[in-house]
Amino acid sequence: MPSSDFSRRAHNYEANAHIQERLASSLVESSLDVLDKKKLEIADLGCGPGTLALEILKRGIECDIENYDISQKMLDLAKENIQTENASFIQQSIPIGDQYDFIVSNFALQWYENIQETIKTCFNKLSQNGILSVCLPIEGSFDSLKECFKKANAGEYFFKFPKESQVLQMLESQNIVLKACFEESMTFDKTIDFFKSIHIIGANQAGTKLSSAKLRKLMRYHDELFDGKIIVKYKILKLIVKRVV
Repeated sequence: MPSSDFSRRAHNYEANAHIQERLASSLVESSLDVLDKKKLEIADLGCGPGTLALEILKRGIECDIENYDISQKMLDLAKENIQTENASFIQQSIPIGDQYDFIVSNFALQWYENIQETIKTCFNKLSQNGILSVCLPIEGSFDSLKECFKKANAGEYFFKFPKESQVLQMLESQNIVLKACFEESMTFDKTIDFFKSIHIIGANQAGTKLSSAKLRKLMRYHDELFDGKIIVKYKILKLIVKRVV
């Protein structure tokens, strides 16, 4: 995902990323239940507007938190939101330090070009008993659109998410404290409203341009699947893994 897509829409992200915000709270709550240190060294990958950091700080956790994002405008927004001298803001995708107690990523790893290498690198940067916590959409998300692509002759289905097996491959021999797979739904009046919401938060997939005629046909077929409100579902993987050296 190009940083320009997120940068152009940074100030629209907070108002539209409702699922991301809800999952951030859940991920932080589950992770802090596992950690037992008084002060934490934390890295947040794909920090966006700083939602995870705010969830951590409002719980009174003593920490130093490094916020990473490829979009400078997202980092600027995070800096506006996070009012603490213990936070830093770094424009890159991988943590620069090592010996972290807590590396966390919410709805971001799906955009990484090599998710397996990213997970391996992050896991090796954890201290003893440190945890890697991630929440991300996986294959099976937006499945109601797949058949509509075929029916509309709209080409290859362009909403591509990592497979669960890809994410787990680097962690099979590790201490998985929590693994959960579940669905989260979004409801819209029309399919076009769903596409607009994806566009607003900058979460378009690369190479996804369709002709106006094919896009209209795709949306019409998808609307016809539902009797009333349009329901689009994310399939989500939530993981907490502890490094035991």
